[in-house]
Amino acid sequence: MRNLTLKTWFLLAAFLTGAVLVAMTGLVLSRSEGSNGSSAVAEVNGDVITASELQHFARMHRASVIESFTTAFEATYDEAFWMTEYSDDAPIETLRDRALDDAIRMKLELRLVLEQGIVESVSYEGLIEQMDRENERRAAAVARGEPIYGPVRFEEDTFVDFYRSKINTVLKEMLAADELEPSEQELMDYYERVIPDLLPTQDRLVYDQYTIIYRTEGRDEDQSKEAARLMAERVRAQMQDGTAIDMNTSAPAPELSASYERALVLDEANASRMFKAANALYAALRESAISMKVSVVLDDVAEGRYLVVKVQERESAEPASFAETRDLVRKLYLEEAFERHIDTRVSDSDILRLPALEEQMLAIVQPKR
Repeated sequence: MRNLTLKTWFLLAAFLTGAVLVAMTGLVLSRSEGSNGSSAVAEVNGDVITASELQHFARMHRASVIESFTTAFEATYDEAFWMTEYSDDAPIETLRDRALDDAIRMKLELRLVLEQGIVESVSYEGLIEQMDRENERRAAAVARGEPIYGPVRFEEDTFVDFYRSKINTVLKEMLAADELEPSEQELMDYYERVIPDLLPTQDRLVYDQYTIIYRTEGRDEDQSKEAARLMAERVRAQMQDGTAIDMNTSAPAPELSASYERALVLDEANASRMFKAANALYAALRESAISMKVSVVLDDVAEGRYLVVKVQERESAEPASFAETRDLVRKLYLEEAFERHIDTRVSDSDILRLPALEEQMLAIVQPKR
């Protein structure tokens, strides 16, 4: 293994002792899909991408594909939606492509971990086994009254995202030690170019937030999630028009729960915490504050909920100085540098789309009339 900085060794040690890393790592196989989940749909530099991996990322992109086609083409979400061509492109093809793009990136990230000597494989079986062990460990800890961090029990989708976040944190520091670490001048240039617009932490924003929870007992059902999305769109329209939210007309389906909170505040006291813990919400609020319009509907996959927010008031202030935000500037710089590094690896990779890819319907469920 290459020489690592003390900080990187610390991150690596924390990761290795976190009970989520396994000697045999991999991706998700949905047990409900049976043997079909292990069929190969593509290869990246010889590493196989399975149907299960593709279906995992398809579930992550499903709502955004529906939104993009209904917005761009005024498409109707009905039984024919997925197979209908709009401008020579069908939603099912877009969903497959987006899912495959993410699966390719994750496979290359895992290959990077293997190259660093942390794991021995990129197969999915080891992760499924480790997830079961982690769930057993958490259940035993709860039974003993011990504190745990995160969910009591992982589902496969949440575990793979949790795991990916962990390995990427380690990879960024490892690559920074070798090739991605910016100079002080590069950090200052990045601060001047990006941070004043991205992170004006002193601004005080007062906003309203509507939350619809679609996850029940740790599981996401397609029908519940779609009902939540449609309700979020109705609420977004009401907020856009400036009309009061009518909890009767926008009331959730019986399996959903919703709440409407007014006059929430984002300011210097909680900006850093929100930026780290709820970055999508933070970014949406910053975007909404610029135009004072309702943000797009946010799908908070980690929490199993949709959010609709609107900034009602904004009090601007001078942006934080470079010295005050240097650590955060470095973090953001490395995140972008890491994405560019993966982009380069993708473009340099030998990607083979296998015939089984086009047969994947990605477990889509057609809406009821």
